[in-house]
Amino acid sequence: MALFSNPGNPTGITKRGKDLKDFVERASQPKCGALIDEAYEMFYDKPVSSLEYIKDINKTNIFVTGACTKGL
Repeated sequence: MALFSNPGNPTGITKRGKDLKDFVERASQPKCGALIDEAYEMFYDKPVSSLEYIKDINKTNIFVTGACTKGL
């Protein structure tokens, strides 16, 4: 199981595009998983989210969290 923030706090480094897609695909394999904290993704002009690379949200071992207060 991997755990990371996207974008990373305090650096702001963000996985996106092919890097994020590859991470999601690897974490989606059997006996793998990920918890991805996307609490700050709303700060981007076009939000960056791993959710776009998850094929079936009902059958995944990836958990994506966020925070409504950051967007407000």
